[in-house]
Amino acid sequence: MKIILQATITVQIETNGASGAQLDRMLESNLERLYAEGALTGDTAAEVESFRYRTEIEQRIPCRSYEWSLGYIGGSFSGVGEFAYVPLSLIEKYGDDEAFRIHTGQDPIHIIWQAPDEICDQNGDTLCD
Repeated sequence: MKIILQATITVQIETNGASGAQLDRMLESNLERLYAEGALTGDTAAEVESFRYRTEIEQRIPCRSYEWSLGYIGGSFSGVGEFAYVPLSLIEKYGDDEAFRIHTGQDPIHIIWQAPDEICDQNGDTLCD
């Protein structure tokens, strides 16, 4: 994925699979340099802020949260599992169990619980209350 920011000049950032937080740091670093060089002023600065907001929103993928553990195969479970945030697009296309299997590579028998009414992003942060 490449992000191209067009302002007074064009800044291109090669992401190479960087996470959202890494992208934020890369973008922030480039924006600080452009501000320091005087390339971003007035309306251009406002456009950059608008771009930063849109980019942040676009990076948030709607997901459903699943807690799972290889030690769980049904029944009661007293341990703490791992969390997987499965994109809703996968769930809508394949259903809960198969989407979990595709996303995690694990058998859905290991799902301890899921939160069907809560939508989060790929980091587990709530998108909708």
